[in-house]
Amino acid sequence: MTAQKIIIDADPGIGGALALVFAMAHPGLDLVGICSSYGHVLAPTALRNTVYLCSLAGHRVPVAEGVNSPLKKAPMRPDPDLEGEDGLGNIPERQRMTYPPESQSAARFMADQADAHPGEITLVTLGPLTNLCLAHRQEPLLHEKLKRVVVLGGSIAKAGNMSPVAESNMWHDPHAADTILTSPFPITLLGLDVTEQMVLRMDHMRDIAQHHRSPNRLMDTLLHAAQFAAGYYAEQDFNMAMDEAFMAHEIMALMYVLHPDWFTLEAGRVRVALDGVAEGMTIMDRLEHRAFPQPGWEERIPKIHAAMSVQANRCVDLFVRTLKSAQWPSSAHI
Repeated sequence: MTAQKIIIDADPGIGGALALVFAMAHPGLDLVGICSSYGHVLAPTALRNTVYLCSLAGHRVPVAEGVNSPLKKAPMRPDPDLEGEDGLGNIPERQRMTYPPESQSAARFMADQADAHPGEITLVTLGPLTNLCLAHRQEPLLHEKLKRVVVLGGSIAKAGNMSPVAESNMWHDPHAADTILTSPFPITLLGLDVTEQMVLRMDHMRDIAQHHRSPNRLMDTLLHAAQFAAGYYAEQDFNMAMDEAFMAHEIMALMYVLHPDWFTLEAGRVRVALDGVAEGMTIMDRLEHRAFPQPGWEERIPKIHAAMSVQANRCVDLFVRTLKSAQWPSSAHI
C-alpha cells in the first residue's frame, strides 16, 4: 500500500501531540510537513512542541511556523488547566532538542507543497483554519491542487465546548472557518459528533509505554501528558474519572484519512456564525432541495461532507496497535 502524503496543521496540545506521533508511526501516512497553529497553545509553543516531538521520535519532519492570532477577532490565551503551561502537561526536565523550522510561513509552505505534489496531498487541520485561509489567499487555485482537506472542528448535532453551540476550532477563528467551509476545497468535517468518541484510557497509554521496555523519552513524555489530560477530565466527568480516561479528538482526523469507511457522512452546506452569542457555531443545511429567503444559503455555495458517526472502538484499537508496533529511538537521533 502506498503511503498517503499528508500535511498536518496543528496546535499541540496533548491530543495534537498524540495525533502527530501516530502520524509518524503509521506506515500508511507519509508526513510531508507540519504547520504550527494556535488554539490549545500559542503558535510559538506549538512550534516548539512539534519540533520537540519530532526530535524525540527520530523524525526530522519539516515544520513551518504559522500565525498566532485569528483573522479578525481578538485571540484568547490558552487555559493552562487544560494542557499545562507548555501544552504537554508541564513536562519535567524537558530536554532542549531542536532543529531549524522552515524559512517559509505555514501558508507559503502549504501552497508550495501543493504545487510540488499536485493532487497528492491531503491537508489535515487540527486547529483553527487561519493558516489555510491565508494560504488560499496567496494561492487562489490551492483548492485544485490539494487532494482533499480533512478539518477537525465544529459540531453538527452535538453541543459545543466553547459555548452551548460552538466548538473550539471554529470559535477561535470563525471568519477563517466560514471562508474555508464555503470555498471549493474538497472538505470532510470531523466535528464533536465523532471526535468526542476518541476516548483513551490510561491503561491504553501504560500498555503502549510498557511495550517499549527500555527507557524511552518519547513514551515517557506521552504518558506524562496523558496523565495530565486524564486528571483534567476526572475533574469534569465522573465516568471519565472512573475509567481514568480522556478525549483525544485530534487522532480521529487521521483515522478518517486511513479508514473513511469507518465513518458515516452527510453532505450539505455549512456556515459558521461570525459573532454574537452563537459565535463559532457550525450550521448545516440538512434539508435537500429547499430554497431559503435568508441570504447565505444559495446553491452556488459548495456542499461539504460532515462525519455523523464512527466505529470508535476500531479507531482506539488502531491507535494502540500502531504506537506499540512502531520503533522509537530510546533517545533522539536528529
